[in-house]
Amino acid sequence: MTLPVRLRAAAATFAAAAALALACSGAGDGGDSGSADGGDGVHRYDVRGVVVQVPNPADPLSNLVIRHEAIDGFRALDGSVVGMDSMSMPFPVTDAVDLSGVEPGDKVDFTLEVEWEGEPPYRIARLAELPPDTELEYREATPPSG
Repeated sequence: MTLPVRLRAAAATFAAAAALALACSGAGDGGDSGSADGGDGVHRYDVRGVVVQVPNPADPLSNLVIRHEAIDGFRALDGSVVGMDSMSMPFPVTDAVDLSGVEPGDKVDFTLEVEWEGEPPYRIARLAELPPDTELEYREATPPSG
């Protein structure tokens, strides 16, 4: 199956971010962001961020764009914990995610699923709005040492 151009671009952005995280990662004291592999090969991360762009209903290839906090426990393709710095990136969402009422500027808490062999290799599986006064911290990732 050939991925649409925008989805391929989003996957390339995610792959580049993961490669950058692998190349730039260093040991630190940061905690795990909730990565879990339920035995199904899918890593799940609880992440917070702010919505930058919502998908355009007239363009089925558009994605949700979120500026997210660092993901300290992010795992690379080889399974090593490399972390992912804060950044803005496009995210496909599962059919279970209701984006009605979500607008740019909304602060959100979401579950990011990463399945390196999947199509798409990453997606948002759950999204909930946070109170507007929630403080977010944008920083470099500090993967746990070990």
